[in-house]
Amino acid sequence: MVAIEHQTTLYRERLRPPGGRRGTTGTILLSVWGKGGVGKSTIAAALASLVRQSYQRVVLVSTDPTPSARQLLCKDNECGGIEVRELCENEVKRLWVKRFGDEVYEVISSFLPVERWIIDYVAGAPGISDQFMLYYIYELARSNNYDAIVWDTVAAGASLRLLRLEKEFYTHMGDAARLYLRVRSALEKLRRGKRDPLELINSWRELAENILSMLSSSSHRAVIVSEPSRLSLAVTKSILGELRLHGIEPRLLVANKLVEENPCPGCSLVEDVVRETQEHLLGIEELGLSAVHVPYVPGEPRERVEKVARILEKEGVLRRLGLLP
Repeated sequence: MVAIEHQTTLYRERLRPPGGRRGTTGTILLSVWGKGGVGKSTIAAALASLVRQSYQRVVLVSTDPTPSARQLLCKDNECGGIEVRELCENEVKRLWVKRFGDEVYEVISSFLPVERWIIDYVAGAPGISDQFMLYYIYELARSNNYDAIVWDTVAAGASLRLLRLEKEFYTHMGDAARLYLRVRSALEKLRRGKRDPLELINSWRELAENILSMLSSSSHRAVIVSEPSRLSLAVTKSILGELRLHGIEPRLLVANKLVEENPCPGCSLVEDVVRETQEHLLGIEELGLSAVHVPYVPGEPRERVEKVARILEKEGVLRRLGLLP
């Protein structure tokens, strides 16, 4: 069984099965994507709450730089039978060093006379923390410790970079292996019995391939969240295109914060919001995705999550995501 170290902010309680069931096809990964500010974290928390009604072991993972999962879902560290994990950037770097630091040092020190400080230097390189987030989710999925993982991804720009980085990393590791083979005879004289770096390079490439395969597999359900604005629609199209480029077909689009009727006749500002909502709905209809309409929901964070969860349940979201028979 794969061991996953708990990060700084981990809220756990004894899971009380609500008459739920264990998934029959292994761990389900439910990822939530969207532009910052569209209510992505609220939707992710509501989905986790809904999934918990049918699955016993559910974890909500937030890799947002400013995570709010605890505020949205928990009260006095009681999270409705859901395990909540929040990863800040510093914690991601620490976990990366623990998992990959020694391996990276082995490879680099085979080429160059460097000290162990190189590990911290590489850990701070652009893209390292992003790439590790995918590895973290992958390890959770294959640990067999959960029936369902709900992943609140980082905001759109960074989340799209996650996919590109993983693909580029996979390609780069192939180039690195070929480079190493060219200089291998010279390095053999320097390594003096150390583990062959080629083994590590190939293992990293295989890991990247496995992560990409997981994301494009039938066990992964991607959900996109949008709100009524031209910018949000443009970002939604970008997310959809990027996911499809990597073989990921989103199962659901949540049109969030909708104002479809004017409760204040004659109020021009509200009329503008309603018109923008109507334009947005026409735009997402053209995308050809299964869509759920969620109205603007006021209230405190936990109250909003409960209301949104009821809306999603009424819309049969679990069934539409293929999580119910």
